Amino acid sequence: MAILDIEGVSLRYGTVQVIWDVSLSLEEGEAVALVGANAAGKTSLIRMISGLVRPSGGRIALFGEDISGRDPADIVRMGLSHVPQGRFLFPHLTVRENIEMGAAYLPGAWQAMDRTMAWVIHLFPRLGERLGQKAGTLSGGEQQMLAIARALMARPKILLVDEPCLGLAPIMVKVVFDALGEIKKQGITLLLVEQNVWKSLKFSERGYVMENGRIVHRGASAELLADGKIRKAYLGL
Repeated sequence: MAILDIEGVSLRYGTVQVIWDVSLSLEEGEAVALVGANAAGKTSLIRMISGLVRPSGGRIALFGEDISGRDPADIVRMGLSHVPQGRFLFPHLTVRENIEMGAAYLPGAWQAMDRTMAWVIHLFPRLGERLGQKAGTLSGGEQQMLAIARALMARPKILLVDEPCLGLAPIMVKVVFDALGEIKKQGITLLLVEQNVWKSLKFSERGYVMENGRIVHRGASAELLADGKIRKAYLGL
């Protein structure tokens, strides 16, 4: 049974429709890639899942419970965390304060904060060296580490990660994907939204390709990577 099941969702901003009849699912413990060009609708779909935007139609179920239009705080409490594109850190707070914010309003996560903090610092040692530093003074790669670490403090069962490597140097892209691999080993289900089609499909078990607000391809990641049309459109091969 899918722990996240999206059935025929659509989204309108006023009179403009940006998502048409999208369906996808996540099984427990797997990594799924959602890929596509810029403005394909990937971020809008992620924002609907996490409750930041209310769907215009269709159904989103988390652990079998309909969460369509549910308050984002309720969705976090159910076990889903979202690392947004753009990070949305608190630049004038320290690294430690930003990390702690991920657990601040969740009693269970707050009680386990020291243990979870130790784990995220193990994932991202650079953050451990900068706990007293203001978040706004970090490099772009370090800020991305911090955004992921903050989301993990909620101890999620599902992690949505939106464009984690956007604008990062290749060495930082490797750091982020290595960390995502360690997160997956902990049994956390991952939905990865990423323009780097090659990296994301190599990392994931399954993938969905989105174009102009619609899912146009789906399947095992290896099969998608071998598809001639996808290789030509997204990999330049």
